[in-house]
Amino acid sequence: MILFQSGRHINPKPAPTSLVGRGHTPSSAAACLNSPCLKRYGEWFRRITANSLNTLGIRIFSNPSLTFRPFSTKDYPEVQSIYQPAYPREVPTVECLRHQDQRRDPRCQFKRVVVEKRGQIIAVGEYDQIPQMYHPQKFRIRIAVHPDHQREGIGSSLYEHLMVLLKPLSPISIRTLHVPESFKSSIRFLEQKGFVPETRLQEWELDTHSFDFSPYRDLEEQLRQRGIEIKSVQELQTDPQRDQKLYDLECSIGDLTPSNSRASVPFDHFRKNVLENPRTLHDAYFIAVKDGEYIGGTLHWTDEPGSLLIYATGVRPAYRKSGIAFALKIHGIHFASIKGYSRIVTTNDMTNSGIISINERIGFVRREIRTNFQRQ
Repeated sequence: MILFQSGRHINPKPAPTSLVGRGHTPSSAAACLNSPCLKRYGEWFRRITANSLNTLGIRIFSNPSLTFRPFSTKDYPEVQSIYQPAYPREVPTVECLRHQDQRRDPRCQFKRVVVEKRGQIIAVGEYDQIPQMYHPQKFRIRIAVHPDHQREGIGSSLYEHLMVLLKPLSPISIRTLHVPESFKSSIRFLEQKGFVPETRLQEWELDTHSFDFSPYRDLEEQLRQRGIEIKSVQELQTDPQRDQKLYDLECSIGDLTPSNSRASVPFDHFRKNVLENPRTLHDAYFIAVKDGEYIGGTLHWTDEPGSLLIYATGVRPAYRKSGIAFALKIHGIHFASIKGYSRIVTTNDMTNSGIISINERIGFVRREIRTNFQRQ
């Protein structure tokens, strides 16, 4: 038996293999070792020891080649390479993963652990809290195992390890987000652990090379006649109140987020994680402006090579159902086309009928469905 604590091997002091020479004859030693009392004591000691170690975040493993240890900054390249196939949009590059960690909301708990086998990281797991849905006892988990080591029980062990680490925080809700419908084994695993579907998300894709702009040539002129212009955040940099106005717009359209308990996000978090995010394209972050007021917007992020991701599109409640969101999306498609992006991808809550109608009207094609799961 080997104990692992923070990646260090702790070898318990070996128990004596023989009682002979300690006042026992061979026969009396055998009788002592086989006595029901000693066996019960040994089982009791094993349970008490395991439970005590678990409360400290220490796990007992029978496989000496596996080590569970806390994440270190030197692990970024290996961790990102393991996360990327499972969470391609969330952690597309090492730079993005590092940025996420460096700019986490200080209210939110976070811990990441890695699993090593013979010095190589083969799995990653973490828990954190979502600022937009913040509650001190609600958490999100992410687990990813290298394809060469799946179906070896590592994911289950990592899940149990995270549950041990979370226990002192008294969680009342645990979520895992954006599980692709094609990940059948992952879905079975979650269901076995008591998770249930919470929100279904539809992925969409648009081929910009074949898009026909001719029906929409006068669209922005019609907006200008109503006193509305579409400008990029880059073009708005001369507005001294720009960042605060962008934050106010984000807060006003936040009800479009699929959550029953949306929490307000501090301005500093918005600035660090949106405006200073390396994925945010300021020349592709478009705002509808009327008399100096920011009334709607669509934010594009970098995605895979040749691809743009629509991170969010929204309009203030007073201006909805007036064609502004539609015009913002067309403006984004035009940008992608002239900049050489071959496709645009986006994901929407399947209950958001308004944005789904816009996507279908524009010609976006449905792709994979992803599901958010929750366990209470």
